[in-house]
Amino acid sequence: MTTSSIYRLVSTPDERILCDVMRQIVWQSDIDSRRIRIEVGQGVVHLRGSVETCMDKVESEKAAKAAYGVTAVINELEVSPDRTHADGEIAHDIVSALRNSTAVLEEMPGVAVKDGVAILDGHCRWNFQKNCAERTALAIAGVKRVVNLINIDPASLAQPSYMQSMEMAAA
Repeated sequence: MTTSSIYRLVSTPDERILCDVMRQIVWQSDIDSRRIRIEVGQGVVHLRGSVETCMDKVESEKAAKAAYGVTAVINELEVSPDRTHADGEIAHDIVSALRNSTAVLEEMPGVAVKDGVAILDGHCRWNFQKNCAERTALAIAGVKRVVNLINIDPASLAQPSYMQSMEMAAA
């Protein structure tokens, strides 16, 4: 009786790592793994092929790193959407996604897109907001890379000071 190659007994650590990485990537429902090739040598995982979005590339690397025994991941995945997207369309999609984001941004960042490279610019109060804005942009089809120029400045967007609050209450 024979079994599928992914479930057969492995004889080397690299074969086991390969099976584990394949499972990790295939089980990620948000990653389209059909165009990803995985190679393992001496614990180093090479990811090659293409993916639809930057987020697929990031999540594929993260999934590969999660496998036991992986010493390094070389991510050579290319972001290659199934269809081309105009820069204006990409910028519109990013702005729409940011508006629907669960991380509340007090101020909508500026969004510019040039040749698929999204540039985010603005201010926010917390680092998680900056990171969330970047991850939101990475998930948009057509984005090849994100340049995050959002500044973290707790004071500029902070609540009114105690004295300002007292003055508003007295008015």
